[in-house]
Amino acid sequence: MCPDFNEANMPLHKWATNSAELRELWEKKGFSTETSSNSIGQNMINYKVLGISWDTDRDVFYFDIESLLSFISKRTDTKKVLLQVAGRIFEPLGFIAPYVIRLKILIQNIWEMGFLWDQEMPLNIKKPFNEWCHELKDLHLVSIPRFYDFTDSNAMNIQLHCFSDSSKKPTEL
Repeated sequence: MCPDFNEANMPLHKWATNSAELRELWEKKGFSTETSSNSIGQNMINYKVLGISWDTDRDVFYFDIESLLSFISKRTDTKKVLLQVAGRIFEPLGFIAPYVIRLKILIQNIWEMGFLWDQEMPLNIKKPFNEWCHELKDLHLVSIPRFYDFTDSNAMNIQLHCFSDSSKKPTEL
């Protein structure tokens, strides 16, 4: 499969695709493909990729917020709960950063006020937090296409760059 990873004793697993043909080929070649109980179509499956749900049927990333909504429904308005809500959001790609930053600003404000962990939030924090929680139910409407097709564009050259921590200069892939 991937000799470099196997030599490092880190075998890759959890292969996923939205192509039935590719999935069948992988299974013939011995790759482990997983199925999920939260299927949305006949053969299509939802997966988590870097903390974001992937709808294989529509081929988009989306945000599964059910567990967060459940947690928020039982909340108390304290500094501790504010931090717990923020800690339950894992979205390293920053697709919903404008939404999440509002929560982080509230955390910063309540921290600067010197409130204790279990002390009730003041109204000037509670009100925007309640608005944020109310808007959370609409976050599932955000979807990001997984694949961008550049074949129809007039682009002459497409490049992907990454930055190494040591040099901070782009490296062409």
